[in-house]
Amino acid sequence: MCPGAAVASASAGQAEEATLCRFALANGGKAYKAAAHLQQVRAWRASGGLANGLDADNALRAHLPGNKAEVIRKYLNHGTIGYDREGRPVYLEHAAALANGFRQLEREGVTAAEMLAYRVQVMEYIYQRCFPLASERASRPVDQLRVIVDLSGLRVKGLKSVSTMRHYRAVVQTYTRFYPENLHSLHIVNAPQFFHTAVWPFLRVRLKARLLRKVKLVRRHEHTRLHKYISEGNLPKYLGGQLNCGEDKWIGGVLAANGQVIGMPYNSNAVLVIDPDSNTADATSLVSA
Repeated sequence: MCPGAAVASASAGQAEEATLCRFALANGGKAYKAAAHLQQVRAWRASGGLANGLDADNALRAHLPGNKAEVIRKYLNHGTIGYDREGRPVYLEHAAALANGFRQLEREGVTAAEMLAYRVQVMEYIYQRCFPLASERASRPVDQLRVIVDLSGLRVKGLKSVSTMRHYRAVVQTYTRFYPENLHSLHIVNAPQFFHTAVWPFLRVRLKARLLRKVKLVRRHEHTRLHKYISEGNLPKYLGGQLNCGEDKWIGGVLAANGQVIGMPYNSNAVLVIDPDSNTADATSLVSA
């Protein structure tokens, strides 16, 4: 079954129609291209691996080796935090730590292929858990995501790293190819001034028009602009909402491959590991000794 087809409250016909619409939009309305694209994605999912020869530990089916996922989460705080006003899941990512520390991540033994595999597993969590819950909540198929990327603390050297830029290029290519039109909108918040004056002008002329229309830049004094799309109850306080992220240690979470839920650190040096089977929780430090 193709991504987005399994939704709890929508009929198979509704879900299939929504999926076909996404692929048609991704291919300029050309039916033959959309059909070929959909066939490629189904074949990729059946194989359980990544594209372009990167089959990093069979990303759709297997765990990352050792503690690789935990190492990645030291540098990539992320998770779903609620829903937008139209019922789409809202995903928040604090991207600066990863951009600033990508070389260190590699020194700790995480390869580019494993990092990309982790990104795929995040999307699989969204497909298997978040979209079905959102569809049930909305009583209609929901297969698009509203994303907030927080660039607080981003340094120039982070964007000068070849490894960092290769990673984000691979993420865009993989998501575009295998998760077409699942991104509804992307809000880039709290970017430093050099991003607005130097980086964004460089990027915007290189983005495809359809993707560019989805990107919205929100400066530090403009957080209330988010209220048009997301209610205050689904936003952290530091973004003009009501969630107590400044007081709480964790916000949102992701599903690990072993079935545990990992709480996203916000004001903590540890992740929160929740085991639904035993109904227990434990804070596990991710700070290197």
